[in-house]
Amino acid sequence: MQRMKNTPASPPRPTGSLFAGMMIGSAIITMAAQAMMLGVGAAIRDSSTKGG
Repeated sequence: MQRMKNTPASPPRPTGSLFAGMMIGSAIITMAAQAMMLGVGAAIRDSSTKGG
């Protein structure tokens, strides 16, 4: 029983940092999706201008 009392508990994570991490993650995902769409659009334009 004494050993259980002496084990250090993990400190609670602050909710502010979790929220900030979610916001940063969603911003990164949004930018990546926009870059992918720009790349796909450029590739389509490039392939259509070169002709078949």
